[in-house]
Amino acid sequence: MPVLVFTEASSTKIRKSSLEAVNYAKHIAEKLGTTVTAVIDGSTDAALSGDLGKAGAKKVLTISDAKLKDGNPRAWAIALDQAAAAEGATVIVFSHDLMSKSIAPRLSVRMK
Repeated sequence: MPVLVFTEASSTKIRKSSLEAVNYAKHIAEKLGTTVTAVIDGSTDAALSGDLGKAGAKKVLTISDAKLKDGNPRAWAIALDQAAAAEGATVIVFSHDLMSKSIAPRLSVRMK
C-alpha cells in the first residue's frame, strides 16, 4: 500500500514541484510504514526517473498513453485510478499547480 505521487516533467527535467511532492510523500510514507511510488507519463525520458528516486520514490510507474502527453485531466484521472488500484494505494499526493488542480477532483470522484 504505497503512497502514490503524480509527477510531471518538462523535456529536460522533472518539475521542481513534482520533486517536492515526492519528498513530501516520503515523509507521509515513513509515518505510515510504507514506500513512495511516483507516476509519470511514459513519454518522459527514462533517465529522469533517477531524480524521482533521489527525492524519495522507491518505484516509478510510467504510463504510456497519447492522451496523457497532452495533459488531458480525464485521461490522467483514469490512469491514476487504475494505478492506485493496481498498487493498492489509498493516499495520493499532488503538487499545487494547475494540472494537479484539474486532475485531483476528477480522481477523487472516481475513487469515491
